[in-house]
Amino acid sequence: MEENSSHESALENADKLIQSVLDQMLTTNDDQLVIQGLEILHKLLANVLKTPHEEKFRMIKKTNAVLQKKLMNLKGIEYLILALGYVDVTLIPQQLIQIDDEHYVFIGDYLNILQAGSHRIDDTLSKIKVKYMSAEERKKHEIIEQQKIEYREQLKKKQDYIKLMQKQSEEDRMRKSEQKSKTSVANQMNFGANIVKFQPPCKPSGGG
Repeated sequence: MEENSSHESALENADKLIQSVLDQMLTTNDDQLVIQGLEILHKLLANVLKTPHEEKFRMIKKTNAVLQKKLMNLKGIEYLILALGYVDVTLIPQQLIQIDDEHYVFIGDYLNILQAGSHRIDDTLSKIKVKYMSAEERKKHEIIEQQKIEYREQLKKKQDYIKLMQKQSEEDRMRKSEQKSKTSVANQMNFGANIVKFQPPCKPSGGG
């Protein structure tokens, strides 16, 4: 229970930080450059979420020519990458990781934070793009956005249901464990209670 609450709190804090960084980036960068950069980052996140155990997808090379020109040139992008859960390799002791200093690397399994960040980036992209749409394009866009919202709500309900089932399963397991423990103690206390002790025959009275 406490562990789940801690995870939910961490996710909520990370989500707020990601949104805060994105909002700041919108005020310090040209819209078209933000679209260009965030679309690339969104694809990088999608690769990690799709195949999280593939090591190459967990790394962002700072010196990559395309990334340098279209992503790393954005003001505040470093803060966003770190907020998403990536780590700057320069901050990791060399004996712990065999990757050169030119990378950000996504370490661990904080995929829920990465998923939340992906949604935030997608929402930010939509927010910018809609400003430059015609009336007809905007109508189509609103339909697509509504479909996205419905899909996310269905996904959340499914995830909440799985969490509930896991919680109930854990509670059932603990109850059974407690019952088994109580039964074992009771058996130990009653052990031998019904055993009839051998009593030697009484000697006959009198002298016959």
